[in-house]
Amino acid sequence: MAEIRFSVLSRACLKGRNPDADALQRAITAVEARRNTACVPPNWRSSTDDARTKLHPFYPCLSKVD
Repeated sequence: MAEIRFSVLSRACLKGRNPDADALQRAITAVEARRNTACVPPNWRSSTDDARTKLHPFYPCLSKVD
């Protein structure tokens, strides 16, 4: 979800339209306010099971400890 958030900020605020750091901060604050008001949930393109199947090599297997 962090990558989605950064992508939205990048597309909305980092296109060279902000002349200084204060203008960039105002733009980021405005984007955050709009998105927080809209309450748009992430649109996941795969299910949890699909993600576990694709990403299992990157996560350790946990076994039960008795």
